[in-house]
Amino acid sequence: MDEQIDLGQINSLRQHLKKLHTTTEYLQRYCRWNYYKPHPTTQLSFHNSHATERSIVLGSQQGKSHATSHEMAFAACDWWPEWHTGAHPAAPNIERPAKFIGWYCGVSSQAVRDNLQLKLLGPIDQKDGLGTGAIPLDYIRGVTMARGIAAFADSISVRRDSGGIGVLQSKTFEQNVQMFQGTPVDMALVDEDIGYDDRIYNELLARTISTNGRIIVSLTPMLGMTPIRKRFLASGPNIFEVRGGIEQAAHIPPERRAAIIASIPERERAARLYGMEQQGSGAVFSTPVGEITFSLQPELFMPWWPCGWAIDFSHFGQSASAHPFAAIFAVKDPQSDTIYICDSWKLKGLPEMHAAKIKSHDYWDAVIVWPHDGTQSTSAGEQFANVYRRQGLNLHSQWATFKEGGYNFEAGISEIERRLASGKLKVARHLSEWLIEYQNYHMKDGKVVKEDDDLMSATRVLAMAHRHLKPMSDERFKHRQAARRRGGPRMARDVEMEEWGA
Repeated sequence: MDEQIDLGQINSLRQHLKKLHTTTEYLQRYCRWNYYKPHPTTQLSFHNSHATERSIVLGSQQGKSHATSHEMAFAACDWWPEWHTGAHPAAPNIERPAKFIGWYCGVSSQAVRDNLQLKLLGPIDQKDGLGTGAIPLDYIRGVTMARGIAAFADSISVRRDSGGIGVLQSKTFEQNVQMFQGTPVDMALVDEDIGYDDRIYNELLARTISTNGRIIVSLTPMLGMTPIRKRFLASGPNIFEVRGGIEQAAHIPPERRAAIIASIPERERAARLYGMEQQGSGAVFSTPVGEITFSLQPELFMPWWPCGWAIDFSHFGQSASAHPFAAIFAVKDPQSDTIYICDSWKLKGLPEMHAAKIKSHDYWDAVIVWPHDGTQSTSAGEQFANVYRRQGLNLHSQWATFKEGGYNFEAGISEIERRLASGKLKVARHLSEWLIEYQNYHMKDGKVVKEDDDLMSATRVLAMAHRHLKPMSDERFKHRQAARRRGGPRMARDVEMEEWGA
């Protein structure tokens, strides 16, 4: 492989290939972005976000790098498809040799070459392979090869529709953090998790300050709850993440999914199939995610089934270190004794904010079971439970206990695991916050680590006190179903929850 593929060589190759192929054949092979069809709930949502930090989290081989590579190609060439309604950033008014500078970063040189480089350029070590990736051959001006690594590009230069050139440079997490300093960058593409040292990601943030640049991330969270995962899960201004699983991988036929699922070790299925954080060997719960989730559908529940809320108090914590208020809404099939968790969320702030969030739900006034620490008093001398009652919420008259009495922590954990293993506790598959906590709930030195466990705590309350859930009246149920059919408020915020109001 030559150390440089220059514009003259590329022009000669282009002329040769246009003689060999019809116009349609040439475009199909060497202008691939014309034929890119992003999945509407994962890839398209990623592309059309205006956030400066965007992450697409999917299982293995489900199209995450395909999406980020196309986003980098669009930005570098300043060419945008009609469907792309996300940010189309302008070149910054700073002195530098290129109108656009992008970095594409991966775990190692080989990983970058075999994944991101292949996605961007095509197999450049194969005859006529250059230009069969996300960047069309007509836009490629030159490729500089790295020394000492076969078929590994150090940089790529492209022409831009708005004038000037764009330069893409390869980076690896193996490099010293100093290699990520100095250059103003318009876009940084991070492929897979950087790990538990967040210095490289912090440098990437610094590189985008003067350019008002963007960071795009594609990963399968095999390393668990790393700093980059916590950053995106905490969300915040200009931070966006979309998740998906094997059901959203349009290129995988439904008839192949069962075989793919069976081929993956059980302990890795949640991460590799559904983009959930990989769980360590000290996991509290052992039931695989695939066995506890269900798709929420309106015909699943009967109006006479008991329903209600379980909560975990925050004790007014608003600081960064304070844990949030958590709530889950559940419906119980009394015949099979199966509990279905249909909605869940957690929120920092004041009780008024928590109450308002619950009141936005169709069944906000269903009974609420709550933990024993609700009997503690605020600085004003009022019990926490009474603060929420004053907000109009229907808290049960007593804190949650088992039917025979008591609220032992370990017994609550055991009850959750018993129900999960027996199929008597199910969780709607779109509840990513709940599933993330479930995946990362772990033990250390023989004890449960009580961190980032707010929804697990609310679930433990539910497991103890689900006998207090009450059915809504038939007339009320029918009224609310009719209101949803007329376009009234839906049960939850998630796209998949649209099914509930169908």
